[in-house]
Amino acid sequence: MASIRNATAFSILSNFGALLIGFGLTIAVSRLLAPAEIGAFAVTYALISILDRLRDLGISSYGVQSETLDARLLGSLFGTSLLLSIACGAATILLSPWIASLLGDASLWAMIAVMAAAFFVAPLTVPAVASLQRELQFKGLIGPRLGSAAVRAAVTIGLILWGGGALSLAWGWLAGKTAETLFFAFVKSTHGFVRPNLHDWRPILRFGMLTSASQLVSSFGTAATEIATGRFIGLAGVGFYSRGNAVLNLYLAGVQSAVLPVAYAAFAREARSERRDIKSAYLGAIAHLSALGWPAFAVFGLLAEPLTLILFGERWRPSIPVAEILALAGCIYLLASPGPRFLVAVGRVDMLLKRELAIQIPRIILVVVAAHHSIEAVAWAIVLTYALAFVVNQAALRQVAGIGYRDMARAARPSFFLAIVTAGPAWAGAWATNMAGPFVQLAVGLLLAAAFWTAGLFLLGHPTREEFLLVARKIRRTPGGGDSLQSPT
Repeated sequence: MASIRNATAFSILSNFGALLIGFGLTIAVSRLLAPAEIGAFAVTYALISILDRLRDLGISSYGVQSETLDARLLGSLFGTSLLLSIACGAATILLSPWIASLLGDASLWAMIAVMAAAFFVAPLTVPAVASLQRELQFKGLIGPRLGSAAVRAAVTIGLILWGGGALSLAWGWLAGKTAETLFFAFVKSTHGFVRPNLHDWRPILRFGMLTSASQLVSSFGTAATEIATGRFIGLAGVGFYSRGNAVLNLYLAGVQSAVLPVAYAAFAREARSERRDIKSAYLGAIAHLSALGWPAFAVFGLLAEPLTLILFGERWRPSIPVAEILALAGCIYLLASPGPRFLVAVGRVDMLLKRELAIQIPRIILVVVAAHHSIEAVAWAIVLTYALAFVVNQAALRQVAGIGYRDMARAARPSFFLAIVTAGPAWAGAWATNMAGPFVQLAVGLLLAAAFWTAGLFLLGHPTREEFLLVARKIRRTPGGGDSLQSPT
């Protein structure tokens, strides 16, 4: 448990630190570029995300869940990833004009080609990431992630000020990925430098095709939101939608994306142990995720107006109703979010594709229909999609680990009351200071939310309070407050 707590803390620190830099970049870009320019990048990013899933093939995940991870296997992970990445990057660059025309805007080809160039450097991080995640040594990810985020922000803003326009976002993306690779060169993994080989490419590809098929379907469903919105509403509509989703993505990408890799490693370790209790491991993850997520989503939704106006400016007002609707979507999403990693960790990769097909095909249909109406309708389509994802996920959990709806309700119930205790005072404070302007509204709302969340954690006896106290004790015992979370080794 100590190693999992430390890994979670370091993973959140690296992810959230990088996301704070990225969110600062989002705020700056929102004031420097037009909604249509930001929409163009959002559509391109959605496409690149699909191709990146195809390039990645879940190769690092294979290393995390394997019985052993030696230099030979790391070399095979590296070599397989290198081969796939070069092929995918070259094909995307060559086909970029044709892909751009399919998206409905021929000018997107340059942005697609620039971002696809990042595929050539991505494999160089595979050995370090696989070994560090398997060993729960997430502290080693902090430097590369923060450094790459800073480089991306600096290059992007510099190019925009120089007159680079929307293409600056693509060049900044490429610069960040390249910098991440260079930073990983200074991270010492267990096996040091690894030479690429293809000795174990067959089991890696078998595993990868099973996991990536589901991830690819998931990426298609996710990307359909931006692509359909751009097609039927316009690139400006994509820009407004993306900013409505920006604050929620800060949480999802900062906390969820930090916690889930640790949860996956913990699930995999539990599955390998002789006295495994995977049911308790999953329900514990839900309890802790909802303790942070539900109050955060509730507050983000209730304070969407002052948040949007302060961070992005008056011209982004159409994003406010999107943010309010997606806050509800985030609450539902949280309940199903550990599901895919859990299935991989316990060796049920075969269920992933069926799960994703059952979710993403209806999602694409809902989003395309909604995109013929408004961006608010698209946001409601996402709410329905996540509700469906929860139902599908529960069917898989019951089959694999005997986790039913009552189990989930017991695990999440304390967080429901914690969300009410947190969001109620935040909304009341913002309402009472309505005449004082968005800055005062937001400050009062967030301060009350933080105070009542902390108080509610203890008054309600939430399971997460023990984790909160452990972190507080470590900080208090550390002279000067520095380097408070040490690895048990």
